[in-house]
Amino acid sequence: MVTVECCLAVSGWPRDTPTTAGEGKLLTIGLLLWFARELLLRHGVAPSVTGLGFGPATVERHTVAGVLAGGVTLIALILTCTQIRIFLFEHFPVYGPGLSGPGNLFEEVARYAWTSVVEELLLTAVVVTLLVAARRPAWEWLLVAAVLRFLPHLYLGLSGMDTLLLGAGAAWIFYRYRDVLPLIVAHFLYNTVILDFTAQLPQRWAAVVLAWVAAGVVTVVAVVSPGSAPSPRRHPAKPTPRH
Repeated sequence: MVTVECCLAVSGWPRDTPTTAGEGKLLTIGLLLWFARELLLRHGVAPSVTGLGFGPATVERHTVAGVLAGGVTLIALILTCTQIRIFLFEHFPVYGPGLSGPGNLFEEVARYAWTSVVEELLLTAVVVTLLVAARRPAWEWLLVAAVLRFLPHLYLGLSGMDTLLLGAGAAWIFYRYRDVLPLIVAHFLYNTVILDFTAQLPQRWAAVVLAWVAAGVVTVVAVVSPGSAPSPRRHPAKPTPRH
C-alpha cells in the first residue's frame, strides 16, 4: 500500500483524464467498500467494528452524540490543518504538476466523495482496526495512519505536512468512537461546503476556535451519554448453563 501511494503521489495522480472522471470515482467507491470488507474479514475482524453496515451491531453505534462528536471534532481538526497549510503555502514552494484544476460540479462532488471514503475508511478505519486487533501499541497505528495520509500529498512538498497531524487525529477520533461514518460525512461536507464558507470569513481562525468549542461541547455530551463509544466485541460471551 505504501509503495502504491508513493508512486501515485510522485506521478501527481489523480489527474483530469477520462479514467478519473466522476463516473469512475463513484464506481470505485463501491469497489473500495467491498475491498475494505474483504480485508477485514480476511483478518478475522467483523466489518461492523468500523461502523459500516446495516446490522444491529452497526446501528447501535450510530448514536446522535457519538456521530456529532466524531464528525464535529474532525471538522475542527481539518479547519486547523487548513490554517497550517495556508501558513506553509506562504513559506514553501509547491510542486505544481500534482495540482489539478477544478472540474465540473459532478466531477468535483464525485472526487470529494472518493477522497472521503479512501482517507477515512481505508487509511484510517481499516488501518486502526487491523492494528488494534493485532494488539499493536497506540503510537504505531497513529504513526501509520499519519504517514499513509501524508504520502498521497507528497506533491505539496512541505506544505502538505499538516496531513500528518490530520491523519493521526482522524485515527484517534475513530479509535475513540469506533464509527467511521461520521468521519466520511464530515470530510465530504468540509470539502463541498465548509471550506468555501470559511474562506470568505475575514477571521478564519475565529471559525477554528468556534469549531473546537463546538467539538468540546458535543464530546462532553457524548461522554455522559450511555453507549456513545462502544467497544469492539472480540469474543461473544458464552451463555451461562441452566441447572
